[in-house]
Amino acid sequence: MTNNSAAFVLDIATKLPPHVCTREQSLEVAKQVFAQDPQALEFLTRLMLGSGIEKRHTVIADYGKPASERSFFAQTDDLRPEPSTDQRNRLFVQAA
Repeated sequence: MTNNSAAFVLDIATKLPPHVCTREQSLEVAKQVFAQDPQALEFLTRLMLGSGIEKRHTVIADYGKPASERSFFAQTDDLRPEPSTDQRNRLFVQAA
């Protein structure tokens, strides 16, 4: 007995999350989060500048907003306490 059914890819699409975080915004966030840890900030700055990534798409709308307008990250200068991995994953699944 042979199975003559076959699977076909009918369409390929790309969907990006609705919000964008630029490299400059990422650097500003890093400066806030790691203000008390210059070694970590220096490392992240080199990493971000050397990555070649100019922007990232995200489901998090808080990037570039003043602290008082954040809905996901803490409304503090250093964005702490940071959301847990579970909170981040739930937001991603909700937006997917």
